[in-house]
Amino acid sequence: MLSKAVNEISAFINSVKPPIIIAIDGRCASGKTTLSDMLRKRFDCGIFHMDDFFLRPEQRTSARLSQIGGNIDC
Repeated sequence: MLSKAVNEISAFINSVKPPIIIAIDGRCASGKTTLSDMLRKRFDCGIFHMDDFFLRPEQRTSARLSQIGGNIDC
């Protein structure tokens, strides 16, 4: 299943000009990290995990969390 996704993404990447940003979304344990690792190895590219940008506990205010994307510390 993931190999099929990698092949389809490969075909897309080969059809457009760089730079390319690919976002991978899904439920817990759905294979997002595995897919991104496969893409990283195949294309020698960088991976940014959103887990690295979640708010620290002291930043989690009601006002902040009510905003779209407010749970991300950019």
